[in-house]
Amino acid sequence: MTHFRKEKSLLFFIIVLGAFVFSSNIWGVSIYILDESKNSVCAREMLDRNDFIVPTYNGELRTDKPPLHYFFMMLSYSVFGVNEFAARFFSVIAGIGTLLITFFYTRKFLDSKVAIWSIIVLISSLHFALEFHLAVPDPYLIFFISLSLFSFYDFYVSKKIRQLLIFYIALGLGTLTKGPVALGLPGLIALFFLIANREFNLKTIQKFKPVIGIIIYCLVTLPWYILVYEATDGEWVSGFFFKHNIERFSGPMEGHGGTFLLPTVFVILGLLPFSIFIFRAFQSSWKSRKENKLYLFLIIVSLVIVGFFSISSTKLPNYPMPSYPFLAILIGSYISRLEKKNLKSYFIISFLIGIFITIAAYIGFHLEKDLSHLKNYAFLLLIISAASLIGFYFSRIKENKKSLIALSSGWIITSLLIFFIIYPKIDSTNPVAETRRIVGEIENVAFYGRFNPSFTFYAKKVIPRLNSVEEINRFFEENENALLLTNARYEDQLEGIKGAREIVRTKDLFEIRITLVYSNVNLETLE
Repeated sequence: MTHFRKEKSLLFFIIVLGAFVFSSNIWGVSIYILDESKNSVCAREMLDRNDFIVPTYNGELRTDKPPLHYFFMMLSYSVFGVNEFAARFFSVIAGIGTLLITFFYTRKFLDSKVAIWSIIVLISSLHFALEFHLAVPDPYLIFFISLSLFSFYDFYVSKKIRQLLIFYIALGLGTLTKGPVALGLPGLIALFFLIANREFNLKTIQKFKPVIGIIIYCLVTLPWYILVYEATDGEWVSGFFFKHNIERFSGPMEGHGGTFLLPTVFVILGLLPFSIFIFRAFQSSWKSRKENKLYLFLIIVSLVIVGFFSISSTKLPNYPMPSYPFLAILIGSYISRLEKKNLKSYFIISFLIGIFITIAAYIGFHLEKDLSHLKNYAFLLLIISAASLIGFYFSRIKENKKSLIALSSGWIITSLLIFFIIYPKIDSTNPVAETRRIVGEIENVAFYGRFNPSFTFYAKKVIPRLNSVEEINRFFEENENALLLTNARYEDQLEGIKGAREIVRTKDLFEIRITLVYSNVNLETLE
């Protein structure tokens, strides 16, 4: 009973800590990243129209993603209002859910010790924490792919129908989150796992009741896809499946290409600090695969997901993230057996990583003109190296558990410093943060050429496009309080503007674009 209470208390602490890390300051920084902006605005526009079928961004059809994350944001907006916290709230919930299912399934098929270390690996990952801060579909996809794969393995072992139903429902909800990738990846993994165990045959397939599975999957997914097809005369379906799936896989989109090994690099960097054990963890798990088939399953999951995005032409850091919970279990299992092993070399590596990150951040701030005044904040990242030194000390006296907890604590504290101090300072210099109050208060806002999409979130209305200087002049003549959004790329074309002046010229963060804002407003009246 005492052991159970201790485990329950520890789990509660880890979940609360995870919730705190994932939600840290989600209300305190702008909706600024392009994907966050478009997803948040799309959900708001659907809520404004009370429309659960057709996604739009700035009044135009948006074919990038299916609607499930929009639905969650719409619910959150209804409760909390349209703001940064509401847009990101259910991403945090998806993160907590991912921690919970990772813990419970790991404890079920391995043990509590491995489960707890697996959760520590995930919470310590800055990349993992960052993803569940964002108003994008990936947090939901990570949760549903994790749930589908865990329940698949559970049914494979236990033959419990409840797990099979969870498997098929999770596949459907994942498909409503990000499309066929949520079906294709688990399908490939299941195929390779059965082949590896020499069980890919008709008898095994029948145990998974594929007819029932197809019915459940179609009941979850098809209604919305059919409705959006009818509502848009097939335009949404064509744009989503051909442009945002086939073209994204077959060719790099928006400049996001790279070498075959890039997703592997993303994973190693993304799972720091504990990815320093990743190769040893694979070796150890491979040796244990016959003792417990879960190890083989985890290896196949990790390799298939990372391999799939390695052959995809478009490569982004978030793409291989559905592998993180399964890699965390591999690493957690390895860590749980490191009672007497000499870890000093690992902490030296971790110390050097912390130094490198600090130097890189300092140089990055220095090179970005608008952020150069923040360069000394980079030294806050030295907490990583400090934690590594503490870990090194405990490792020397054979206290490996304390050494690894010290390492984890350093990275968690670093995450909190970034979310509460460093990133808000960076965010305060972006063009949206500087002008969002004005954009939100002025009724007449338009754009020419292109503009930063996050302005649409703060304008809380559709921003119409103007196509010529004549239209712009007419816009300012007819509206006493008006604002024009554009960027410096079109500056030469705007020399003929009358009745307005440039009130903002600022470089978009980490971009080459320069945002320009023209207005005929007396800004003193807005004070």
